[in-house]
Amino acid sequence: LALVVMPMARAGTAGGQGAQKRGLFPLNESGKCDPSGKPSPSSPNGFAILNAPGKVGAIDNIVGEVSLKDAPPNTTYTVELSMGSNNCMMQGMITTNGQGNANFHIQSPGTAGQYYVVLRSTPDGSKSFATDTVSLI
Repeated sequence: LALVVMPMARAGTAGGQGAQKRGLFPLNESGKCDPSGKPSPSSPNGFAILNAPGKVGAIDNIVGEVSLKDAPPNTTYTVELSMGSNNCMMQGMITTNGQGNANFHIQSPGTAGQYYVVLRSTPDGSKSFATDTVSLI
């Protein structure tokens, strides 16, 4: 019986090339547009994956997937993408199902930089989740 050893697939590099995954964590102060400060790629509350497809150094759009888990059921959230600090731009809205799960696809114009995702419950922002920053080049 022959074994074939395959290299392990990795998402992204520390330098910002390729897809970057970060966990979604509850924010201590709801309604804020801040990164979580937790660089872990996973969390009990889900994750976001961000990527800047195309030639390195010639970024013109950001794509991503958001997967919210075990959040309050039947709750609507704004999905926001921030480049830098405190400049959340709404990408759309999601509503969790009866188990508190929801998914969203991000596609937005963008340039090289530091990005993070923020989810805020509507209409009052009383419950928020965020990722830490990822570098996209």
